[in-house]
Amino acid sequence: MKLVYFLILLILSNFVVNKNFYPINSKLNTQNQTSIPIGAQVDTSFSDEFNKSKSYDYIKQQLNFGYRIPGSNESRNCLKAIKEEMSILNSTHIINFSISGVNCQHLIAKLESNSSNIVIFAAHYDSRAVAEKDNNESLQNLPIQGANDGASGVAVMMEMARVLATAQMKWNTDFWFLFIDAEDQGSSNGLSGIEGWNWCEGSEWLAEDMETNPSSYFKPDQSINSIQAFILLDMVGGTNLKFIKESHSSTDLLENVFQVGNSLGYTSEFNLDGSRYSIIDDHVPFAKKGIPTVDLIIKFWDLDNGWPYHHTHQDNIENISPESLDLTGKTLLQFVYQNYYSKSNKEAPQFSSNSSLEILIYSLIAGSLVIIVGISIYSKKKSMKRTNDF
Repeated sequence: MKLVYFLILLILSNFVVNKNFYPINSKLNTQNQTSIPIGAQVDTSFSDEFNKSKSYDYIKQQLNFGYRIPGSNESRNCLKAIKEEMSILNSTHIINFSISGVNCQHLIAKLESNSSNIVIFAAHYDSRAVAEKDNNESLQNLPIQGANDGASGVAVMMEMARVLATAQMKWNTDFWFLFIDAEDQGSSNGLSGIEGWNWCEGSEWLAEDMETNPSSYFKPDQSINSIQAFILLDMVGGTNLKFIKESHSSTDLLENVFQVGNSLGYTSEFNLDGSRYSIIDDHVPFAKKGIPTVDLIIKFWDLDNGWPYHHTHQDNIENISPESLDLTGKTLLQFVYQNYYSKSNKEAPQFSSNSSLEILIYSLIAGSLVIIVGISIYSKKKSMKRTNDF
């Protein structure tokens, strides 16, 4: 038992003592990256075009379709409306696929350039089919609106696309906007959104299909390796917005986005000194392919200091903050302007990726902690049983 407790303390020390715990830090590649000191003069004329009212309205429009559960008419009608709005870009393409017999759909909308590089902004648009965290147990088997968990990321991306499409500026990368189905139906607290499904089913399928069927997605000079950054927006519109530093995310890409947020004055929302937390989300299948990723997500499990409405019926429009939508959209547009506007003919930055080995090691550490705690609990129960036998 002493050995078990020692191992627990040893692993926990990685999280507690080292506040900014990383699985294994990737070597930072800062070539061509733009780092602006906090408080320095920043040209925000481009990012200021983001309209928080439009983004807020995009959330309400999604909710008006009803519950966007994979395979439902509400889901299909919502995606059709998103596709119509995204027609301001060069191309839009719906990808049909199925998970366990349920017909699902992704949408990719592209703003293309003369470059072979690709930057992807992504968010899931499906809403959860159960509310397992709701305080009212009689409502836990009912679907939620998903105003923040799903619709907020979609809404910010739609407004970003409008700004980019109307800017008439020259970019040194292609921009893709990826609307992901079948993300939020895994098992939690004994309830599944769709029985037998895991989390992120849709992105798992998509990452594999992009690699095995590249001609269905990419220009002739492109492949999945052309994706220079994959930026995921997940729960970006709630009140009290504070993004975490997610551990599967690429270190230098995450730091770049957070530094941009800080340069705009959003220091508490993008806390550069924050702790690292590991989240299984739609960016992970792409990170495993060696693509630099970042997950803009909150500490949704912290009911006291975070946003306490995750997977409850209170995930509705009343708990959405237009200011959170605004700061997220402006930060990402500023990130785009500083890194990909080709006015000076500079090359797009090359961010490093967390290797599959790093992701595996971090997963093994987390898994080991679970196993060790389980052994400790089992041993304690067994010891108590022996005591009771006497």
